[in-house]
Amino acid sequence: EIPHEGGESSREAPRVSSGTLTYRGGTLSTITWVPTFMPTVEVPTVSPTLGPTRNPTAEPTSGPTRNPTTEPTSDEPTTSPTTACSELRWHYANHGECTNDPDYPLLWDVRPELGARFLYDSAESCCATNDHPEWCILTDVCDASMAAVPMFYCVTREMKYHPTTPGERTCTNSEEYPAAWNDNDGFLFESAQDCCAAYYSDGLCFIKNVCY
Repeated sequence: EIPHEGGESSREAPRVSSGTLTYRGGTLSTITWVPTFMPTVEVPTVSPTLGPTRNPTAEPTSGPTRNPTTEPTSDEPTTSPTTACSELRWHYANHGECTNDPDYPLLWDVRPELGARFLYDSAESCCATNDHPEWCILTDVCDASMAAVPMFYCVTREMKYHPTTPGERTCTNSEEYPAAWNDNDGFLFESAQDCCAAYYSDGLCFIKNVCY
């Protein structure tokens, strides 16, 4: 009940309705009231909303934000075989052969005075010290054309030597030569020395054996 100023009660206490306060006596209240007596018991949804709640992000850029670099980003040398090959030095092997194979006595690197006697910066310098001034066999471990030769080519085919160019001054048994040479005895030779004598007799001739 709701008491009056004089202490008497003429109305019963209000009860909660869905939106307004009413009294049992039928009098409507001007106050709207929707109290919550306990939290909701429904489980929240776990699925995403059907549409975005905010404006979507703009379209991605059509191209890269920066131009790609056209030059190396570092002055440090790379670890590629090219760099390693440029550091290899030539040395005399045996039987008129010069090679840049790094398999040589370690003492030549430890003792610079010994290395100066046996190691050379170029194949030409090495060849100048061999026993055959007219020809020199080159074994270049970094020559990609020699490394690419399949083994069956060396085993199953007749290996004949032929000249390359006047500038290279080289006789080789590679298969890189004009097909017409197969019908001409003046270009293919059984030995590298015969090839050198026929085409480069005026100076040093380099010999490359692709099946080393």
